[in-house]
Amino acid sequence: MLLTKNEARLLLFIIISISVAGLLGSSVGVVGGQSTFGFSLSLNGYSISVAPNHSGYVEVNVGLVSGPPQNVTLTSSISPQDGELSTSFAQSSGIPPFVTTLIVNVLNAQPGKQYQVTVAGTSQGLSHTAPVLTVTISCTQGTCSATLTTATSGQGSVVPSCPSGCQETVGHVVNVTATPAASWTFSGWNVTGVSCSNGPNANPCSFTMPDNSLSITANFIQYQTLYTSYTGDGQIIPSCATGCQEPVGSPVSIVATPASGWEVSGYHLTSGVACGTETGYVCTFAMPNFPVSFQVAFTATTITITTSVTVPSTIKTSVTSTTVVGSVTTSTVTTSSTSVTTTGQTTTTTIYSTSSVPVIQTQSTFSTQSSTLTANVTTVTMSIENPLLELTLAIVIFFSVLVIGINLVRRSRHPPFICGHCGFNNPMGRKYCVNCGKPLKEP
Repeated sequence: MLLTKNEARLLLFIIISISVAGLLGSSVGVVGGQSTFGFSLSLNGYSISVAPNHSGYVEVNVGLVSGPPQNVTLTSSISPQDGELSTSFAQSSGIPPFVTTLIVNVLNAQPGKQYQVTVAGTSQGLSHTAPVLTVTISCTQGTCSATLTTATSGQGSVVPSCPSGCQETVGHVVNVTATPAASWTFSGWNVTGVSCSNGPNANPCSFTMPDNSLSITANFIQYQTLYTSYTGDGQIIPSCATGCQEPVGSPVSIVATPASGWEVSGYHLTSGVACGTETGYVCTFAMPNFPVSFQVAFTATTITITTSVTVPSTIKTSVTSTTVVGSVTTSTVTTSSTSVTTTGQTTTTTIYSTSSVPVIQTQSTFSTQSSTLTANVTTVTMSIENPLLELTLAIVIFFSVLVIGINLVRRSRHPPFICGHCGFNNPMGRKYCVNCGKPLKEP
């Protein structure tokens, strides 16, 4: 179809108008879209490993999405919040687009533990968060080690033995064990840079290795035996009759206390040991590296006189013997006496025997004649400490009773003869009657 010149001009005008209108509409739309602000937030990685007492770094990108640029503020949160990990930003705010650094600081967190860090950006009520960053506590290529130095004071050993320093893994539990030499004793630790978790004198010393150098020294003390004794009346402190253990080089004070009426007259010590400055009855010296024997002498200041009183005692035994011959009766009294004299601790025993004057009795011619033997014993009860005296008295009494018994038996076996003519009792052994003179016969 062929257009006229005017028609062609009109069509060209319409096309140009439509194109200009489209361009104008597009320009208005862009200006309207730029009025809404938008930004983006991202990290250049979402997992890192950090050693204890070290720091890790992550790049943070803040981009402009739309609208006029606005200031964006960055924040971070940590889970779990145990105080062993913290974060900060090299640049905590800015107008996008900009790039900053997230700094992760680890303290004494245990190796293998993990944390989650969330980074957020806010601006004019608009907020965006980046994907979660995982932080793992890890020791790699020696970045998690510190120097441990061990030493001894006295005679003994420690394990581990690190006089020149040993590398220990930070965050690991370390046990240092002390072993004393013969006649020595472990007395405690000197520690710098850490503390023994089970006590300053515990053996072994346990602790978690920090990210710093530390030293630990085991102290050993030698002991020697102290013996104390005394003569006289009093007391001594310390009382070490069987021996007490004292640290070599330590001060020893021995206190002597005399009893009433006694005083300290002197000290006797092992050669090589002497009392230093003395106050009252106190002797002080430094314990040497050998056993020490200490003796104090107490002397009485008053004299006691003991008087012994001699008390004599006497035990008497009387025996009466009666003999009938015809019409004559004879009685004899025998007295046996024992005298005991005590002087001090010596006992003297003396036995006496005496006889009385015979007593003669005359009976009538036709009276009944009889032979009588009597024994009168007087018993005296005493407390006699000498067993020899007791035995002597028992023997005297025994033989007295024995003699009396024999006479009685003899009398009973041989009764008197009775005269058949006059009936008179005649003494034993007669052939003729004493009364009438005629021959006797047995009844």
